[in-house]
Amino acid sequence: MKSLPSTLTVIPEYFPSKILVSRIMTTASWGLSIQTPYQRQTFQNRTRIRLPNGCHWLTVPVKKKERGALLVEIEIDYAYPWVQDHLKGLRYNYATTPYYDHYAPSIAALLRRDYTYLHELTSETTKWMVSALGIKSVLEPAELDPAAQSQSPFPPEQPPIQFPAYRQNFPGFESEAGSLDLLLNHGPASLQYFVPADV
Repeated sequence: MKSLPSTLTVIPEYFPSKILVSRIMTTASWGLSIQTPYQRQTFQNRTRIRLPNGCHWLTVPVKKKERGALLVEIEIDYAYPWVQDHLKGLRYNYATTPYYDHYAPSIAALLRRDYTYLHELTSETTKWMVSALGIKSVLEPAELDPAAQSQSPFPPEQPPIQFPAYRQNFPGFESEAGSLDLLLNHGPASLQYFVPADV
């Protein structure tokens, strides 16, 4: 068994990607970094769910900022009814999954909280997913300094992580769906899909 990196710094995501979940579970501890440039069109403000004809992004609208703005500065735009839309999208596409009824109330409560900044929301959805999956990696209480922490166990120069196919709510398999898709379909058993063969 390989030894785990001591601590990993991650950028919070909106119901994180399976890649981020894999990185967290292969570290002894992890922490959140919000003093980092905001990147559009990433999991920082959206997550991918499964539809009958493929995948769809659930996107949290944000107020416009100058290019290069830090994540900590990005505000959520409540001019759009995104909370209702996201909950409706999850209900419509996942109501018949085995674990929707179990997780739906806590997801709704999470999204209906009063957030001003995007990182407040995504920090909570990232922590919620780690807890729901039963990952044992310890969350550090304060934001970590990325320069002082261990390198990710999956450096950028390595090939993309390949996850095994799993049963989804619609025929076929869409690998780009986020961790929320896996959780609603497989519940506590989801964790086995993130275990690398050499760990």
